[in-house]
Parts: sequence; C-alpha cells; structure tokens
Amino acid sequence: MNKLTMDGTTLNHHFINLSYLDLMADGDLQMKKLMLQMLLKEIPSELNKMQQLYQEHNWSDLRRASHKMKTTLSFVGNQALSDANHSIEYITKREEDLEQLPDFFGILRELSPKILRELRSVYEYCCRSASEDRQF
Repeated sequence: MNKLTMDGTTLNHHFINLSYLDLMADGDLQMKKLMLQMLLKEIPSELNKMQQLYQEHNWSDLRRASHKMKTTLSFVGNQALSDANHSIEYITKREEDLEQLPDFFGILRELSPKILRELRSVYEYCCRSASEDRQF
C-alpha cells in the first residue's frame, strides 16, 4: 500500500496500515511520533518475551502477553500478524493444539522485522517533517 504524504512524498507500506494510529493521533504529529516510538520499543520487547514464555511452556503468562499485544498490534494494521497473535492467545487459553504454536511464532518472526522497518521509516519521516516545520 502506498500513502501520499502532505508534501507529495510517497511512503511505501506493504506490511503496515496506520489508519487507526492516524485516527488516534488526530493530526497531531508529536502524538504520532510518540505512538510510533512506543510501537518500535514495545513490539520487539513483547515478542521476545512471548518467545521466552513459549520456550518455557508458560502458557498462562504467554496467553496474558499475547492478549496485551492485541491492542498494540491494532495500531500496526497487519492482519496476518494480528491473526497469528490471536491464535497464540486462543491456543494457550485452551492449552490444546499447542503443536500449532511454532507455525504462529514463525509468522511473528517473519513479519515483525518487515513491520518494524516500515514503522521506523514512518517515524523518521515524521521526525524530518517536524524538523522542517520548526524551520519556518
């Protein structure tokens, strides 16, 4: 998905859809930057935590961590990532079909670097835009 910015620059987004984040930021560039910073910090941290809990077979804490990630992932707008996270939560809640967890963690591992790369790109663009606004 491509998004045309106010200055005519095109940002190429193939793995994120920031419509919800933009709605919540309500045109406030500083708020958008703050939210992007939070995502860039929280996503890797929480995914690492989830991976550790999986390796420990700590299903109850993994379910809680996955549940917490639902809100965070709603700002990213990647349905495949959200679906994989939802499946992890569902499986660990029931503690059935645990053999499917590696597939869903594989999706998280495959998509998260691509998503983080695009989020960083948007964050850097916002930083440049904010800097340019201060020069006028």
